[in-house]
This record gives sequence, C-alpha cells and structure tokens, in this order.
Amino acid sequence: MNIAIIGNNCLADTLSQRFHQENNVKKIYTYDLPEKSFKSDKIQNSQISVYDPDFQTIKDFWMKKLHQIQNYKLDLIIATNLFPQLWKTFFNKLEETGIPLFIPNPEIAWLEWSKTKSKRLFVDLKIPTSDFEILSYQEIFKNFKKFSRPYVLKYDQDYREGLQTIIINNENVDEEYENFKRHGHLKIKKELSVDDNILFVKEKFIKGKEYSYHVICNGKDCRFIGAARDYKKRFENDLGFNTGGMGAYSPVSYINHSVLDYAKKILNYFINIGIEYKGIMYLGIIVDENENHRLLEVNTRFGDPEFISILPTIKNNLSEVFLEASLGNSIPKIYFNEKKIVSLRLVTEKYDLNSKVNLTVLDFKNKHDNISISYGKGYNNLGPVLTTDKNTLKDSAIHLQEFLENKNLGDYVYRKDIGLYL
Repeated sequence: MNIAIIGNNCLADTLSQRFHQENNVKKIYTYDLPEKSFKSDKIQNSQISVYDPDFQTIKDFWMKKLHQIQNYKLDLIIATNLFPQLWKTFFNKLEETGIPLFIPNPEIAWLEWSKTKSKRLFVDLKIPTSDFEILSYQEIFKNFKKFSRPYVLKYDQDYREGLQTIIINNENVDEEYENFKRHGHLKIKKELSVDDNILFVKEKFIKGKEYSYHVICNGKDCRFIGAARDYKKRFENDLGFNTGGMGAYSPVSYINHSVLDYAKKILNYFINIGIEYKGIMYLGIIVDENENHRLLEVNTRFGDPEFISILPTIKNNLSEVFLEASLGNSIPKIYFNEKKIVSLRLVTEKYDLNSKVNLTVLDFKNKHDNISISYGKGYNNLGPVLTTDKNTLKDSAIHLQEFLENKNLGDYVYRKDIGLYL
C-alpha cells in the first residue's frame, strides 16, 4: 500500500512513523515536514522552498504536487489538518484522481470552521451543549465588561492557533478587552475567504473535565477509535490562555460512550442531505458538575496532539482501517492495548500570533528509550511533541520530564503537569 499524508504538523510525522511499522505499507509520501522529521527508505518528503521558481505560493506548490500524486500509484490519501477541506478546488482535484480519500468533504468543514453554524446544529439535533448566544463584534465590544463572568468567547471562521477561544474572567477582563479592541474586528484567514460580517459565539462557562472523543466514519456509520484528555491552557493547573495544545494523555478513565450517539446524529444529518462523511470526527466533550457529557465543539480532522497520544493505544493495522473507511466498507473492530500514553509539546516561551521561531533548532541526539519525537512545521508557536508510555500515566509524565530536565531548549518551554494534572 502506498499512502500520501497531506499536512506538515507533528501528527503527520507521527502517522508516518506508525505506517512505517506496518508491513503492508510500501511507500509513504509526506510534504514539507522539517528535516528532523522521521527518516526511512519508505518515506519520501517533498519540501516547500521559497526559492523554487516553479511556484510563488503554497497553493502553487500543492497544485503542482497534485499532478505528481496522480503518478505515485497511491492507494490512500490522508489529511492531518483542515487545509484540503477549506480549499475546495484542491479537494475536488484530489477526488478526480479516483484515489480513496480519508478526508471529509469540504461541505462538512464548516462543522469545525464555523462555530455559529455548528452550535445551531447541536441545538437542532438535540445534542446537549453549553448555553450560547451569537453576537456581532459591536455587541461584544459594547458589553464586554458587562457580561456575567466567567464566559467563553469564540471567534467564528477564524484561525488563531488556539487563541480563537477565550475565557473571560475577573482576572483577565481588562487585558482581554484591550486585545479584543485591537484584534477582534480582524480575521486571520487560512485558505478561505470570509465576509465582513464578523460573528462570535458567547458561551456560558462550564466548569468540568474535558476530553476529545474520536470516531472514524465511513459515510454510513461510525466507530469509536480512542479518546484523549488534552491540555489547551498555557500554564500549569490549567491556567492562562488557550493554545494550540500543550499535550495530551490517553486513555481517559471518565469518558461515556453514550456520546457516540452525538456523532451518529451528526453523521445522519449529513447522510440526509446527501453528503458522505468519510474520515475522522472528534467531539470536544465537557463533563459538568452533574456528570452530563456536553458537546462543546466538533473537529473534522484528527486532534493534534490528541491523536498522537491515542495512536499507540490502538492495536489494529491502521492503514487498513483507514482504507476500509475511505472505501465506504464496514469499519473493522478497533482493538486497544493497556498502554498509558503521555504526549508533551514544546512551545515558544512568548506564545502569541506574531512570534517567529525556527522550529527545527532542537535536536535530541541522546534520546531516552521509549520516547518518540514528532516534528511539525509552519506554526509560529508550536514545537515538537514528545511521546512515551510507561506502566502508569504518572510514570510516563515523569519519564518525559526527566528526559527534558537538563536539555538546552532554547526559546522553548513546556507544561510540567501534562499527565499529572488529571
């Protein structure tokens, strides 16, 4: 089997490492992963270079690669981010190749991209979610300090590496008000044009435990493929602002599989309007004080770093599982092992949308046994992800920290309670 992985995040590197271990996979094609990403005779990595005269933009690069992809005799194409879904022209060209795609249709991307439309859908489908209002920039700006706190503010159709979701409380209200005044009326675009009618979701803050519930979809049905507890907050004890993900662990002891019904309701919604959902759907769940499992949001892609911690818990040959789902065939039963996985991400010390750091400066030459490292590219704030498994989550967390303790991390830092603050 020959597989192409579209995406340059840490998960793309992690998946290539996983597929490298599967005997039925002969060739893996990756794109724009850093030089320090996993190397193997099976893997061919194409780099994007600003000095290449053949393409002036990233879109030029991908349209050229699309012609090459058709000649690779691929059996499967996977995406690890939203890029192919948001760029409908590119997705349609992929579809024309006839190669099986483990990528949800662009008509599904709004489920993640538009916070306003997805929240309305949850209500229509009678899926428990947090109470919310949909408001304009002017309405938010006028009442920013008047709203009862804490509350959650989500940017609609925007991409801010985790900073599109803000929790406003008494401690940060003045700072966030100034940030909103400066940046709230701006869109940070990513491969999708937006109009000037900027909307926001203002949610009631729910105190509770969160987890990411991943399912695999074949267009007709879906099956649970793992859950992770991810850490979005920048600082220990879940304090500070949201990030693109500081780490995760799997499995999670407090999940409730009744939330699989939420995924099936969403899947059936798309079936009823004539759209096949093939790929990963992951549900962001919070368990409130009454033990209700509420759906906060849906992502139409793998979680990164969530799925990085889920991957080692799955015993199946994943390339075959993904292929069967992409073909619309019955999804094989997923088998799990007893591993306790912790994944920890290094991030820039100054975490904001303007920081620029060379993400390939770190080179862990004397690696501890049983630690895998995944490198990504193209994100200002996010560095490599380190993953390990021991007998307990605590042992896994400590093992990673002992490894990093005396390393020169340059401009990078990490949360020291990943896998310990449960």
